Amino acid sequence: MRIFLLFFMFFIIGGLLLISNNNLAFYKGENISNFSAMYSEWLGQLFGNSQKLAGNVVKLKWLPTNISASDN
Repeated sequence: MRIFLLFFMFFIIGGLLLISNNNLAFYKGENISNFSAMYSEWLGQLFGNSQKLAGNVVKLKWLPTNISASDN
């Protein structure tokens, strides 16, 4: 439940930062459509970066290597 709450807060704070950084007032109709376009673009970038991060984590060598006596 805590993880869900953290993700929810992350997405809400991200949306609030988009609103404040771009001076979007929601009483104007075009700002709502601008916000939805920016928010979906941000989510797409977040998804793409997560894929790249996961791919790089998978490529790492996680198992220890054998150390021979001659290396000491």
